Amino acid sequence: MVAREAIIRPKTKGYVANYCGSFTEKFFYFNPDDRPTSHKLTKFRAWQRKAVNNLIPTMDILSQRYPRLFDDALNCWSCNQHLETNESLWLCPINLEVLRPHIVGYTQDLLSYIRRTCDHGDFLLTQEINNNAIFRFFLSPSGVMPPPDATSPFYLTCRQVITHDFSTLFRGKYKNKKTLHNTILLKFYELTQLIKRIIWKPRNNNFKTWKIAHRVTKHTYRQYRRKHKRSRLTHNSQVSRTKQ
Repeated sequence: MVAREAIIRPKTKGYVANYCGSFTEKFFYFNPDDRPTSHKLTKFRAWQRKAVNNLIPTMDILSQRYPRLFDDALNCWSCNQHLETNESLWLCPINLEVLRPHIVGYTQDLLSYIRRTCDHGDFLLTQEINNNAIFRFFLSPSGVMPPPDATSPFYLTCRQVITHDFSTLFRGKYKNKKTLHNTILLKFYELTQLIKRIIWKPRNNNFKTWKIAHRVTKHTYRQYRRKHKRSRLTHNSQVSRTKQ
């Protein structure tokens, strides 16, 4: 389980306006494996915590933990034009274009799914999806719409936050409340997993290839920590003697 305190709510205008608190909190209890415990669930829950708190191990975070170890590998693995951060990971122009056809496919599947399972009210669904703030950039021709930014519902989606933009697509279409809630959580899970698979997985594979080429292993991290721990202890000892 994830404590409510683990769900960080940045106090930005865009976030507050779009944040759907009840569904986001339900999502942090959502179990895609349908078993009380599993390796898949453990990994999913860890990813949720990292994503919502901007703690995915991007290069800015790794360089803070291991200064100088990644000096020549700090930039975005897709475009190499900017420092890689949690924010830039999801908003990199190259990543957005790579993601575009996959979001188009997701919205087509979503349209078919809702029409097949809903009880009523789907006659405007195509328009609702096309105009939805999460999908509008990806469903428009390249260069027509401005790309998402850090206040956009798409960025919040990447951070595992369910927005009103997303939940509104399902409201009024299902008579049963439990069916409505389960559908929102399931389809949001599928969307976030898609984004992770298309953006994060290739990036992580590139980083693994770099580590192999530069012989960076778990032992390297342990050795680095031990070395710098000794350095800090020596420095503190020298400072203490100087003060005496």
